[in-house]
Amino acid sequence: MTLIRPLVLLTLLLWAAMELPRAARAATPSAAPVPVGAYVLGDSIANGLQLAGLEAQLQERLGGPVRISVDGGRSISAPGNQIKKSALESVDVDRDHIAKSGVIIIVLGMNPSEKSFSDSQQQLMSKLKAIAPKARYFWVDIGATVSTHIDIWNARNKAIYDNADKLGYQVISRYRAIFGPAANPLDITPGQNFPGWASEPGLGGPGNIHGYDSALLKAIAAALDGSTSEPFSPDKIPPRLNLAERPIRATCDKAPGWPTYFLGDSIIYGLHRDRLALKLTAMLGGPVRISYDSGRSITTPGNQIKKSALESVDLDQAFIATAKVIVISLGTNQLESSFTDSQRLLMQKLKALAPQARYYW
Repeated sequence: MTLIRPLVLLTLLLWAAMELPRAARAATPSAAPVPVGAYVLGDSIANGLQLAGLEAQLQERLGGPVRISVDGGRSISAPGNQIKKSALESVDVDRDHIAKSGVIIIVLGMNPSEKSFSDSQQQLMSKLKAIAPKARYFWVDIGATVSTHIDIWNARNKAIYDNADKLGYQVISRYRAIFGPAANPLDITPGQNFPGWASEPGLGGPGNIHGYDSALLKAIAAALDGSTSEPFSPDKIPPRLNLAERPIRATCDKAPGWPTYFLGDSIIYGLHRDRLALKLTAMLGGPVRISYDSGRSITTPGNQIKKSALESVDLDQAFIATAKVIVISLGTNQLESSFTDSQRLLMQKLKALAPQARYYW
């Protein structure tokens, strides 16, 4: 009896020695994921992603700050028609943000202004990697099919794919995202319309340039998840990877969850660059859509998306119908024959879609 008791006690002590640290480890909460910042550098295709909500969706997914640098019509070495900065110049402007980014996405190649696209790619990647050497890099291929540009774009896509390993980036295929996993981005079909689109004039010939931003959002989500070792197929992406359909997280527990819609010209573009969407998401807790077109009026298109304010209302009517707050910034560009009549028409159109929203001009 006297021998059994010490053995039992020793057994209990050994058990406690093994189990208590294990229990302590199980009770210790796991460390929260480290927020990752992102930087997107692009032309007018990146502008489409921006309008589709990529900034807020990347911020929700990665947890860190996101900046999208857009200049429609620009290339790596030549400025575009909005901020008038080449991609190389934008890297200088955004240097501080890039240094903090863990994900960098490049959407460039559509605008043929480099003498050597491969040399310009190398220059851009060297500049970026000197600032953010540990970031994950992605380059989006060209998915347009305008017949007059096919030879140039095929050559650009070949360079994008050929240089991926050498320059250290992964290719995200916009072409396959739109036209399916069997589509060959090195042999673009000229004049091929987007699925479900009857026609679009494109640039000087049949084809298309802009659109299907949601398909590219899904391709970006798949790439960030690391699930693009096989050719991209939108049908195979699990729902949790679909950035286009993921709700934007409300960052304030007491936020009312109000969707907000902004409709404007270059003034709204300035607010957008000041990260308005993220600030309002934090304040109101709902999704934010910002429709801007520099130089536009209520009735006349501007020089970016080339839509009047009235046309943008038609494009965004599904979102507007959910909006609780609508803010309008129009009037700088006096292109209406009667501004008052145009105001009345715009407000009637908006209030037919969102009669209960709060309106601000």
